[in-house]
Amino acid sequence: MKKLLSPLFVFSSLFLFSCCSNLMPTNDIITSLDEKQENKQALELKSVVQITSMVRSVLISLDEQKIVSYAEKTSQASGVIIKHTTYGTLILTAGHVCDVIDDRQIKAIHEEYSKDKHTTENNTQFVIRTNDKMVSAVKVYSNYADETCILLSQPLSLPVSSIAKVKPKIGETIFLVGYPIGLWSPNYFPIFDGSFAGEVINEGTPSFITTIVAYHGSSGGPIFNKNGEVVSLLHGFFSNANSLSLGTTLVSLESAVGITNEMLLINGQNYKTELDKLIPEKIIQSWYEE
Repeated sequence: MKKLLSPLFVFSSLFLFSCCSNLMPTNDIITSLDEKQENKQALELKSVVQITSMVRSVLISLDEQKIVSYAEKTSQASGVIIKHTTYGTLILTAGHVCDVIDDRQIKAIHEEYSKDKHTTENNTQFVIRTNDKMVSAVKVYSNYADETCILLSQPLSLPVSSIAKVKPKIGETIFLVGYPIGLWSPNYFPIFDGSFAGEVINEGTPSFITTIVAYHGSSGGPIFNKNGEVVSLLHGFFSNANSLSLGTTLVSLESAVGITNEMLLINGQNYKTELDKLIPEKIIQSWYEE
């Protein structure tokens, strides 16, 4: 199998490019549903959000107790609201969206320094954009191997999307909602359609494979069936065929939600306390001023 491109998040420098073609108007997906589902589907589109990840990695000298190397990365991706809790709102996205800088990247950034005399500190912050507001979020659960991550954001008054109980049939039409190249605006829901093509193992990761056109910035975008249920999350595409894309499996989604619910029972108040200290506007302002 051909090697995948790097994860589908998009860097801020790509904002000037025009958006992908092959956009499917929102009305097309709504009118393709049973009449009883129309209002429900229209509401569920509002559960799709844009995620901005801001990561700083610093290398500190243990001998001199000072920063000797510094790196940062900002990226945009997509996600979907799946639950409202007493602590905040749960947002489901792809694993690499939450782990923007992995160990290999850190090693490359700081490769000239010896590990035994230096320590690395990483700080990741998340800002969520929705139709009517901007909020902060913290990571509750992340599994890079399964490409799942769940963020807890400050409370959002938006509908949730439910996770399907049954995977699509091969050839079944499915719909991706996400924000390619980081382009975002209120009441803007780019929808791409394609077919479910089965399951594959790619570089050790079980994945659904689809014929949905994908591009950077759509990572973590929900893939819906015709009933408006989430059947997968987009997490990759093939470098020489971006009309073949990869998504998380339903098993991975169910596992992520189950573990997150358990973590909230134990540490929910701690996550809320951390969230209460975060002001999204100040996060973005400080990021670009420094």
